[in-house]
Amino acid sequence: SVVHLAGSENISGTKTFTGSLPRGQIAAAPTLDAELTPKKFVDDKFLYPDAQGYYPASVTDLYNAVDNIGKSLTSLGQVKMNGRGGFKPNYALIADDPEVSLDYTGGTGAMDISASPTTTWPKTNPATDAYIVDHVNKTVIENAVLGQVHTWRFIFTYTKAVNDKPTLLLRLYNILSSFSLTKETYVDKGSSGSLVIDMITIADGDSIPAPVGTGIGYHLMLSCTEEDITVTLESLTRISYAVQPF
Repeated sequence: SVVHLAGSENISGTKTFTGSLPRGQIAAAPTLDAELTPKKFVDDKFLYPDAQGYYPASVTDLYNAVDNIGKSLTSLGQVKMNGRGGFKPNYALIADDPEVSLDYTGGTGAMDISASPTTTWPKTNPATDAYIVDHVNKTVIENAVLGQVHTWRFIFTYTKAVNDKPTLLLRLYNILSSFSLTKETYVDKGSSGSLVIDMITIADGDSIPAPVGTGIGYHLMLSCTEEDITVTLESLTRISYAVQPF
């Protein structure tokens, strides 16, 4: 007579055979496949599990991965500027007049920076004004990490004639690369109010100053069309996102 054995393999790697043996004969114990044997290090290689099993990466690769994750986390943060020495940029814009420079040169001294936790400076650069605004060139500056994405959040208050419907134009541009981004905001409610405008940039060698790049940051320009409006920049926040570590 014959004993029939059904084949199977469970999650732990245990196997049985498919086939038949004479009654009374015991099958030899199966040997676990090498790739199913739990391992951590093999000849200085660290084994990571993936969808197909295991694949090796050197210990150096592992250390580099951890280091990159650390750099990613230290590069993120946000800095909120509320003016300079009590001064807030203020402009009485005339419809269809040329652009005016949006900057902090009308103030003196240090920038008025919100305290933590509203402001959390990235750890990749010193927490000083020189790493976010350039008063000489009248520009704003990204965190000095190539490829890092930033959002610039502008909060304005405005006054206008109650029935006027001006369009406010905010332009950010890089004089070296000719990159230019304009946001148009239609203002039609009441004689006063507030506006929030977000703009996104990606840091590169043409925007970041030395020694990382050759840039001077971004110029900010204001203008309006249709009808007049007076605006005050209440705050400007630079939000620096984590950089992809791999």
